[in-house]
Amino acid sequence: MKKIFLLAVAAIASTAAFSQVNWGVQAHGNLARTSLSGDGTEALKKSSSIGFGAGVVADANLGGPLSLRTSLNLLQKGGKFSFDGGGEGDNFLPSIDASNKLYYAELPVTLVYNVPTSSGKLFFGAGPSLGYGLFGKAKVTYTNPFDPSEIETEESDAFKKEDDGGAGMKRFDFSAN
Repeated sequence: MKKIFLLAVAAIASTAAFSQVNWGVQAHGNLARTSLSGDGTEALKKSSSIGFGAGVVADANLGGPLSLRTSLNLLQKGGKFSFDGGGEGDNFLPSIDASNKLYYAELPVTLVYNVPTSSGKLFFGAGPSLGYGLFGKAKVTYTNPFDPSEIETEESDAFKKEDDGGAGMKRFDFSAN
């Protein structure tokens, strides 16, 4: 965690070396989806989860229409899965609903192309983004196929190892924006 924080401070501080830096705060939403791999996962119905984000942003002018935009954000990510048990013949399985709420510190570094307009500017950009899972919960609910009123729910720490009673999710997230 200390390395991620130092990397974030270095990235934001290095933009201050440029002649013109604009600072600000940002709030945004996201539509997150979690993926699973393994035997039998094709039977799961996946759905997206709406999350929020907030952070600080620095935009350094590189000259002309180009700028470098970095930010340090707290983002909520996650996803939902469901499996309709039922079954055919004697193969009755429980119905399963699973959801994850994950909170990440994320550091995107974006090269931005600015297009001036009559009422401001329009911008396009792309770049890498590094995220680190701070905390989160994984929740799984099982419903008995023979008695739908019998429901069992388990919650676990998302980033804790499975051997320690957690969900075993990976903390690091590398993506493009």
